[in-house]
Amino acid sequence: MKVIGIVGGIASGKSFYTDIFETEGAVTFKADEVAHDVLNERTIKEKIRQRWGDEIINDNGTVNRPKLAQIVFQGTEDSDMERLYLESLIFPRVKKRFESFLDECESNDVYYIILDAALLLEANWDKMCDAIVFIDTPEEVRLERAKTRGWTETEFRAREASQFSLKKKKKRCQFTLDGLANKDDAVQAVEELLKRV
Repeated sequence: MKVIGIVGGIASGKSFYTDIFETEGAVTFKADEVAHDVLNERTIKEKIRQRWGDEIINDNGTVNRPKLAQIVFQGTEDSDMERLYLESLIFPRVKKRFESFLDECESNDVYYIILDAALLLEANWDKMCDAIVFIDTPEEVRLERAKTRGWTETEFRAREASQFSLKKKKKRCQFTLDGLANKDDAVQAVEELLKRV
């Protein structure tokens, strides 16, 4: 069983490539989606309420993610401390779910597992990977993609500033894939990468 981590800047095309990996037989663990789910676990939600007040909880009882993002992604020293506190709640739970996911995959004879996590390196989950892939996409392209998702440039830059620099991420990866590649070229690149892994 091989675990392949996939990283890159915001809106670099990670989902585009995870879809291709899946067509090649891989199974993907989407850490960000799991983290959103973990946010609404009762014990985590209560700690979030205690830290940031009742207004952080929506009327339907879920965590108000946009409001939470405004607190933890301001790019200031204070917001960085709040972000680290949030990560200390979320990361261990997500890691535990990933470990259960690995056990399940092993039971089902899955060979390739893709770990798609925006903060894979920041969370030190690279230690669980056999290889890490960097999706290389120019900043101006990523910014335009983020805007189509409803992000402002300020939000894009604040969120990216809270992560490792792209230079640092790329340096810690064994493989690089082109975030501007067309589908055919991307499929070929993934097939070659899997052979090397």
